Parts: sequence; C-alpha cells; structure tokens
Amino acid sequence: MSPRPPRLRVGAIAIAFAIVTATGCAWFESDEDAEAGQDERDKDTIELAEQVDFKLRSYSSCRDSTAAIIREVWSRYDDQVDEQGRPRRRREGVYVRSIGKNAFRTCRRVLASAPRTPPAMPTLQSQAEATLEAAEAFASLTRELERALESEQRAEDDWSKLAELDPDLRAALKTWREADEALERSIDARHIGNDPLLLGALEGRRSELEIAARALMLEARPIARCLTLANATADDCAEPFKEFDAAFERFDDNYEANEIDADKVFWMSTFAADARGFHHLASEHQRRIAQRKGKDQEIQDLIDAYFALVRGAETLDFDFPGAEQALSPRRPRANFVLASSWLRPGFVLAAVWADAGRRRRSRVQKIRHRAPRPIPPSCGVSM
Repeated sequence: MSPRPPRLRVGAIAIAFAIVTATGCAWFESDEDAEAGQDERDKDTIELAEQVDFKLRSYSSCRDSTAAIIREVWSRYDDQVDEQGRPRRRREGVYVRSIGKNAFRTCRRVLASAPRTPPAMPTLQSQAEATLEAAEAFASLTRELERALESEQRAEDDWSKLAELDPDLRAALKTWREADEALERSIDARHIGNDPLLLGALEGRRSELEIAARALMLEARPIARCLTLANATADDCAEPFKEFDAAFERFDDNYEANEIDADKVFWMSTFAADARGFHHLASEHQRRIAQRKGKDQEIQDLIDAYFALVRGAETLDFDFPGAEQALSPRRPRANFVLASSWLRPGFVLAAVWADAGRRRRSRVQKIRHRAPRPIPPSCGVSM
C-alpha cells in the first residue's frame, strides 16, 4: 500500500483535533465550573475565618489592656497592704495608685464598635461588657481610697478608712477576676473552633513560621485545659501533650533556623520565650502528675504561663513592616485547572502543528504561515 500524501496526513490530524475539541470543551468547562464553585466556597470560608479571628483579637486587646492596668495597680497595693487591710510597713505608709476614669477608653471603643462588625458574637460581647463593668467598679474604689488616704483631715497614723475599704476592694477584684477568666475561656473556646479553619485557609498562603505558631496555639489550648483540671491524670493528658510537644518542636525548630528574620515579626521574640516557658512548665507538670506530686501553685503558674502565651499570640503581627519580605510564604501548589491548562485546545493545536513541522522539515515555513482552524467560542480560549 502506498503511503498517504502529506495533505491527507495533515487533514487527518485536523479532523482528529476537531473531534478532541468537540468532546473536550464540555469536559474543560465542567472542570472549570466545579473548580470555580469550590474556589468561591473556599473564599467564603477563608473570609469568615479571618473575620472571626479579627474579632477575637479585638476582644482580646480589650481584655488585655484592662487586665494589665488592674494587675499593675493591685500588685502595688498588695505589696503594701496585708489581708486584714493593714499596712505591711507602717513607717513607709501606703500609697495607692488609682485608676483614672479614662483608663479603659480603648476597651470601651472596641466594645462600642464590635456589634457592628461581622460575625455577631452576643455571648462574648456580653461577657466583655461584664468584665469591663467589674473593672470600672474596681477602679472607682481605687480612686475613693486614694482620696481618703491623701485627705488633709486624716491623721498620719489613721488607717481606719483603709481597713474599711480593703474588703470592698478585694471583693471587687474577685468579681473582676471571675469575669475576666470567663471571658478569656470563651475567647479561647472560639479560637479552638476557628483556628483549624483559619490554619487550613492560610496553608500555602502565609509563611511557615506563621503556620507553625498558629499550629502551636491550636495544640496548646487542649493541654492547658487538661493539665489544669483538678483531677487530671497523666493518662488523661498523654495524647494532648504528645500533640502539643510535636507542635512546639516544629515551631521552635522553624524559629531557631531563621531567628534573625523571625524576630522581624512584631512580638515574635517574646512569644517564642513564652512558648518555651509554657512548654517547660507543661512538661514538668505532666511528669509530676504522673508521680502524683502536682501542687496548686504549680497549676496556677501553668495557668499564668498559658495566658501569657495567649496574649503573646494575640499580639503577633506577621504583616509588620519588614516581616513580609523576611518571611516569604511558600508557593502554593498548582491546582488542577492551572496544571491542566497546558492540555487546553489552544495548546493542543500548537503541539499538533509543531509535530507536523518536525516530521516534514521541508514544509515548516508553509505550516507556520497557515492559519489555524478557529477554536469554538464556547471553549473560551484565545489564540
């Protein structure tokens, strides 16, 4: 049988291409539509997770600024006054540093604007308002006590007003602490629900250090809750501790591998120190409860270390000037649409012509100048 003329071979190729185009357009369109729908759903999930994270950070900033003021004032007061409301050092006297009326204005602004930003969080809003109310009651007593102690009518050794107001001040502090702890635990619980979604959304889009820091916090919360339970056992906490320990190692290795650039992230060095401190205390407490030697003070130290870590995590700013350039995110893997783009009809046509040209070098110039067959508009491919 004699070989087919060149024109017949090229014609056969064109017919084959037309068949591929006719059957392939619907396939590509179907894949692209499905991918577009999934991208839209992913975008909505990412947007919601970021909105929740932003709002939780807002509530945390309100809570943290308030707590810092109260703790500093109380630390000074407790250093000077004993549990019976008497000066610890009478010769030195008592100097109360009161909390001004505008000390909590940052928190007030946050709570005033929070209901207008999505998503709605009525429980957290209510708890934050209760915490602020308790803080303002405590602050009011500090101002009253300061005025009483600085009154010109008071004798230098007259501490009756101190003894009178001390129980009220301690009761107000107790009320605030309970409200503050409830708020902090609620914020924590919302993070537990939202962080996995946000972590998945940020995977491949943000730096490995940020992903490792968020993963660390995701695993820190379960172990903190477990180890601080009154009747916790080593077996109860073994699995969450194992997960936390692995997450800490990943974060710490990532941080140490590029510490200079990592410290360009705002608050990162403090967060890393807090992470190491909490990991040490958690490791020790896990070991001690296995030996049934856990003490109340150790539990309180663990709680304090955990909340310090939480505050550090809320303060981290990976978009701080200089951090973005130092910690470039990993390139995301190409999805199917991008990877399959080389198989779209336009590229198939180019490949067909190139193959024909390689086989018949003498006809290369003619083939290059020959107009390609038009692509059906439904495919959406432009040449």
